[in-house]
Amino acid sequence: MPIHLQHLESETNEKTRLRGYDYYCEGRVKSVFNINGIEWMAVVQGYDDHVVQLNITNDSVLRHECNCSDAEDPCKHVIAVLYYIRNEAHKLKKTDATGYEEIKENIERGVPHIGIGENSVIRRAIVDKNARIGKNVQLINSRGVD
Repeated sequence: MPIHLQHLESETNEKTRLRGYDYYCEGRVKSVFNINGIEWMAVVQGYDDHVVQLNITNDSVLRHECNCSDAEDPCKHVIAVLYYIRNEAHKLKKTDATGYEEIKENIERGVPHIGIGENSVIRRAIVDKNARIGKNVQLINSRGVD
């Protein structure tokens, strides 16, 4: 049964929907791609990065898939991406698949997403904007080297 973007609140499980909305509000939806106007792909940061793939036409989700192990259908990751698409898709180029395959392959191989992972601590250090720093990493300049 299709999910309609304008009726997310009435067509999805409340507990899962609220958790997905939290993920959306926390900015965990990353690297959103509109492949060809119908196919969408996004990365959602949780304990691990999850790839969400969607087919959407006329504001109806015809297919959704996530690589997580959540039992809910749709899962919180899918719902987070749906909120993003409903509220922020207008900010994206109409279709843009640049980097799609690379990100998908990196996640499948376990390569961290660009950015700083959860629970990481960085003190007195300069980090490149394209750095990939995993979860629970500590980069501390304990000697105070400048």
